Amino acid sequence: MKSAHKYNTLIEFWEVINTPDGFGGSHPAYGLNFSDYAYIITKDEQRTLQEGQLVLDGYFEIYLRYRNDKVISKTNNIKLK
Repeated sequence: MKSAHKYNTLIEFWEVINTPDGFGGSHPAYGLNFSDYAYIITKDEQRTLQEGQLVLDGYFEIYLRYRNDKVISKTNNIKLK
């Protein structure tokens, strides 16, 4: 691995878990799926002011080392550490 120093940002992948509330229902909660180091590139970021709050619109390219023991889906919440 020639460019291992690029993977310097720790990110966490959180998944939605339905937790029972004790009265026959449930509510969604987040549980940590796994954390790993990644290489992140910001693409086309635009800053706008909406109702007095700063809104960042854009997307990221996230590169991880290949791991066959973890599954990443669209429902995961990604947090930077």
